[in-house]
Amino acid sequence: MNGLAQPSITSAGPFPYVFYSKIPGIYTLDTSYNSYCAGTLNGQAVVNLLALPQPHLGPDINTCQGWSVVLDARPGFVNYLWNTGDNTPSIEMDKSGTYWVEVTSSNGCSNTDTIIVNFIPQPNPISIKHQ
Repeated sequence: MNGLAQPSITSAGPFPYVFYSKIPGIYTLDTSYNSYCAGTLNGQAVVNLLALPQPHLGPDINTCQGWSVVLDARPGFVNYLWNTGDNTPSIEMDKSGTYWVEVTSSNGCSNTDTIIVNFIPQPNPISIKHQ
């Protein structure tokens, strides 16, 4: 990678062999062999890491019972999946709970965000008596 020798990749798996990397750079293949055939190959692959999508539901919410809140994962993603089963950029909720959304970007990368919503009962009115 980037001119530095890396450990050998060995595999008994089927061709083509797949090399996974979490480090961007230029990778060069200079020798290939197995127990049946020796040979040399050359090739090069450029690895670029794509940024994860960043849904943002904001901080946890405490609000009054009887109201509703809109949870918005932000626009611009190609897929949305909420733990409610919805697949829209935003959902409206009126029940307490933990909600999460998984979004997928146009490059196929996915990420999640979670929020806790608490609907707090409104206080009962207090009767004031005049004496």
